[in-house]
Amino acid sequence: MALIKIEEKYEYLKDIMFSILLIFISFVVNTGISIRGLYQDDILMWSTRRGVGFLKYVFPDKMRKFRPVYWVFAWIYQGILKNNLTIIVPINILIGAGIAIGAYFFAKSIAKSKEIAFVLAAMFVVSRFSYYNIGQFLGVMEAMALIFALAMLYFLYGYINGKNDLYFYYACIVYFINCFTHERFIVLFP
Repeated sequence: MALIKIEEKYEYLKDIMFSILLIFISFVVNTGISIRGLYQDDILMWSTRRGVGFLKYVFPDKMRKFRPVYWVFAWIYQGILKNNLTIIVPINILIGAGIAIGAYFFAKSIAKSKEIAFVLAAMFVVSRFSYYNIGQFLGVMEAMALIFALAMLYFLYGYINGKNDLYFYYACIVYFINCFTHERFIVLFP
């Protein structure tokens, strides 16, 4: 019995080490990325926050773009960061590493192999998509869409494998939320 507990602790420590390694790879690969200024949608989003109430910011009346889920997150994110652009990159790197860690655990449950799951998660960390999330403030929206998509796949996978019928409803809720993350995703709603 004690032998099983030691093996379980060893497997748990392997997961922790792989997660730390993914964070390390994220910072090494993305060394040198910085945001020196905001442009286009970033400027618009940043400039409209000042002097505008929460509901007016989340549901703007004079803007063509409809991203209420992202704007809720952006409102909170900007409130915490203020005008400190140097903090955005490390936080975005950690968000990307968090996505990779989530992908690692999801892939591990499907593949039943920590090594394969780690390789897949590391591939995300070094991919161009991960860089896009880090290189601009608006990349957080793309990261959110990916997080919602992975969560939806996780819940659908659990539902298909008979975990619980609630998993299907969770997948539907996450799908609904994701539809309102970006105006392009609204076409997924019908």
